Amino acid sequence: MSSVDKARARAGRKRPFVQAGQALARRLQGAVLGGLDHVGGRQDDELHALLIAGVGLEHLPDPYSVLQDMKRFLAPNGRILVSLPNVRHIRNLFNLIVRKDWAYTDHGVLDRTHLRFFTLKSALRTFRDGGFEVETVQGIVSTKKWYMRPLNWLFLGYFEDTFHLQYAFRLKL
Repeated sequence: MSSVDKARARAGRKRPFVQAGQALARRLQGAVLGGLDHVGGRQDDELHALLIAGVGLEHLPDPYSVLQDMKRFLAPNGRILVSLPNVRHIRNLFNLIVRKDWAYTDHGVLDRTHLRFFTLKSALRTFRDGGFEVETVQGIVSTKKWYMRPLNWLFLGYFEDTFHLQYAFRLKL
């Protein structure tokens, strides 16, 4: 059995989704679903090849400490997958600059339960300052408006990071 086959995963979520957890448990041996806010208080010493913080860091008062606590459960050569909403998304910039408004919502980037906000740049800094190497970054839920690409080209790519509602990161120690 390969190390990939033996890989265990932990899905950390502030608000666990039962269906997602059940699907994960069916596909990944040893999957554990739990809230990120309880990582530091865990007493076990089981190491995992993959930790997933799919939703959660933005909901925590101190995501930096939680990232440090997650290191304790990471197997050698293990990885952490993190997904973070991008507060610099074009819709937020438009609402802030043009409409002069910062309106919280029930879900999304400005979810009223978010305690922290990240841009691509601040997320990268958070991970690097925490001692992680960022292996990959992928923009997800991207804006596909036809006029955005020429506008971005005109500004030499400066606004590329505003096209993505969320970013996914793969981290290693």
